[in-house]
Amino acid sequence: MAQGRAISHWHTLLDDFQTSALEFYKSVEAELARREVPSSRTDRVLHREGGVLTAQREYLRITRERLTFDLCAAPYGKGQFFSWWLAETRSPYATLIAYVGLFLLLMWLVLAIFKLGGPVWGLLVFLLGDVVALALVKSMADSGSRALEDGVLSMPVVGSIYSQLFKPTTYYSLDTALMFQESVRRAVSSVIADLRSAQGLRALSPEEERPQIRDLLR
Repeated sequence: MAQGRAISHWHTLLDDFQTSALEFYKSVEAELARREVPSSRTDRVLHREGGVLTAQREYLRITRERLTFDLCAAPYGKGQFFSWWLAETRSPYATLIAYVGLFLLLMWLVLAIFKLGGPVWGLLVFLLGDVVALALVKSMADSGSRALEDGVLSMPVVGSIYSQLFKPTTYYSLDTALMFQESVRRAVSSVIADLRSAQGLRALSPEEERPQIRDLLR
């Protein structure tokens, strides 16, 4: 599973039905391309079945910014198991970056106060420097390098300030996340429906297609 906060999950076991996982992934990729889902990319990733010595399974990963779908298709007995997880992911180094950032922030505060004009002017320089640094982090994140931003978001107080200034939760950001989630969900459902139809099987019911959804808000 992708590291991060799980937002939604869906799974089903279809009896007396099997298909190639690789062909299924290719079909989903083709359906996503047909739908022209913006700002998304696909990759193949391996997840272990258990601990470090267990076998690995290949998943299709669909990513848009920090939202990541991990899609699985695997045979199970005489049937086929499908599942996907949608998560909001962060860099695995976010906590380390946060600790280093807090240390550097403290050193910058000491330097600003004792070397750059005393408590008043030093604090002003410190705050101005912080705003410039956070703006640079935002610029890097917009260009695709999000590790530093992940670290900043993991910092106490600073992360909240950064979110309010540069990453506020808006109707647009929530709607965009929902559109991405729904586009991928529909692509997966469409491919499964086509495969089942080709084998003369009924389509899945709305209840069978419904994912378990958690709140998008923090």
